[in-house]
Amino acid sequence: MVTATGLGSGLDINALVTGIVDAERVPLMERLDSRKSDVDGLVTGFDSLTGTLSSIRDAIANLVDSNKLNATTAESTQSSVVSATASATAQTGTYEVNVSQLAETQSLISGNFTATSDVVGSGTLAIAIGTPTYNSSPNDGTYASFTQTSTVNVNIPTNATLADVRDAINSSSASVNASILFDGSNYRLMLNSSSTGAAQAIAITVSGDSAGSDTDTSGLSQLAFDTNTANLTQVREAKNASLTINGVSLTSTSNTVTNVVDGLSLTLQGTTSSSATVSIAHDSAAVIDSINSFVTAYNTHNGSQKSLTKYDVTTGDVGVLQGDAMTRTILTQLRNMITSESTGLTGSIGNLTDLGITVQSDGSLKVDEATLETAVTTNFASVEKFFLGETVSGVAITGFGTQLDALLDGFLDPDGSITEKLTSLGSKLEDIEADRTLYTRRMEALEERYYRQFNAMDTLLGQLTTTGEMLKNQLDALPGYQNLRQSGNR
Repeated sequence: MVTATGLGSGLDINALVTGIVDAERVPLMERLDSRKSDVDGLVTGFDSLTGTLSSIRDAIANLVDSNKLNATTAESTQSSVVSATASATAQTGTYEVNVSQLAETQSLISGNFTATSDVVGSGTLAIAIGTPTYNSSPNDGTYASFTQTSTVNVNIPTNATLADVRDAINSSSASVNASILFDGSNYRLMLNSSSTGAAQAIAITVSGDSAGSDTDTSGLSQLAFDTNTANLTQVREAKNASLTINGVSLTSTSNTVTNVVDGLSLTLQGTTSSSATVSIAHDSAAVIDSINSFVTAYNTHNGSQKSLTKYDVTTGDVGVLQGDAMTRTILTQLRNMITSESTGLTGSIGNLTDLGITVQSDGSLKVDEATLETAVTTNFASVEKFFLGETVSGVAITGFGTQLDALLDGFLDPDGSITEKLTSLGSKLEDIEADRTLYTRRMEALEERYYRQFNAMDTLLGQLTTTGEMLKNQLDALPGYQNLRQSGNR
């Protein structure tokens, strides 16, 4: 930047240049600031409009999702014995459930050891899982036969203690949990099958016992339990659950019973002395909550849009979207949708008023909770048709919820009108900043040009002043010039 101090002319060149440049720069920048303020206001307004409309769309989403709208609940009259849950695929109805036996895991226990550090021995435990039949005369919990479905060999190292055997079993892939039980005097190894069911029984065959044969009661063979040897004691038999549903006899390997009734899951926690009644019904409370959430979201939007589009003739206060044509179109379409009638549906509910939802004088919605609850609990099929639509005589009729969701998508989707508007406004802001940069460069160039011109003038004036002083000094030096000056004849 070329600067000058006005030494030659005595002028305040800095002030002159600043004043001249500002006279051109300030109006330009003020116009840019005004343009930016207008666009910023529109961006803020459309961001706010996007937020409230998105909340309406989020709320209506629960009413146009058939799984959520058709959500069901299951209740049991004996929930501490038979609890129940239902999915959206469950059909409404009641079921009488009787439980005569719970599914159980098998439990085997060893003989006594004085300490967990007692040496058991070494060898291999072949742990099998499968289905046994029991000796019946007498039925002492020993196997007559065993049909295995899997087997895992567990190697027990030399001088393994009771604790070592437990750890080796638990670190293997055998479907068995091992623990040590202290009965107050002695320690005993307990083995439990990992899963319930009659086909989850345990058979253990010993091989390579370091202390005698593989079937005696010393060394590792103390843990043998199969069709030939029973050195462990069965304290709980592997069992399936036994129950009836509406008189139909069923068995289950688990106490969680699924895939018997579509969408219904039962958890058995005990046996019943009388029938437990399980009822499946539509989750009316969830539907009512979803409808109320929609009303709340709409009312929030209604209050916000009134502020965005207001015009106060008294104060002159104007909303940032007041007078915007696209905003008027959006709000008009939404209001028309809210008050429209869904025609062609076979149900008895054709508009929000039938659900107890009315439009107030300020544009907000009000809910008559009693009317809404009655409609949802006693006429759910019509509620479902109103929100989702239906096909009548081969013609698809769009429900209110689906129509509203599509309308909001048209505003809010990536190619929606509001999104495109915000993109356009973003481009305008970029153009304004580009203009600001351009104008700033122009003003800098103008300022530099004025400084050069004033500096040149200042230099010339300085030279003229110097020449004048020189001439004066020369004249003053001429003989008789002073007398001539004093006489006034010079």
